[in-house]
Amino acid sequence: MKKVMMLIVLMLSATAWAGNLNVWLYGVENIVIDSDSQEALGLRVGLTVGEEKNLEIGIASEFYVGDNGTDLPQVWSAYGLYYLPNDITVPQPIPLDWLPTELTARPYLGAQVGMDFDADGVISGPLAGVIIQKVFFAEYRYANYSGQLGNTLDDEHKLLFGLKWNF
Repeated sequence: MKKVMMLIVLMLSATAWAGNLNVWLYGVENIVIDSDSQEALGLRVGLTVGEEKNLEIGIASEFYVGDNGTDLPQVWSAYGLYYLPNDITVPQPIPLDWLPTELTARPYLGAQVGMDFDADGVISGPLAGVIIQKVFFAEYRYANYSGQLGNTLDDEHKLLFGLKWNF
């Protein structure tokens, strides 16, 4: 475990040194009501790369909410995102003077693959989302379970909502 933690610290240091660091904080909710999996809190740290800064690669960790509060991280993942080239604008639905009249959003597509160390299984799948005003985001994720997890959990559709910071 020490080697894994050392690798994570080195990766985080490299991304902070290189600039274009993205930090995502989110909550995960299952769309399927009869699902056996739990809600989770998540954290992603990634680096924007490419000439046009439209690709992001990084690592993520999810903390499952158990009966006694938040448990230790159980899922560690690697992910990749592709930001679509053009922002979209949406009229502001709440008519308040201090809010902008239009919201800008940046859609993205991606995939992730992760390991659940407690349940000895692999979680993978595609994802798609939109970043609103460069701070808030909503994301759809399909979770495909394999290994030991595949024996106990059905594949799931999930929604993520959270905040994104770019440094």
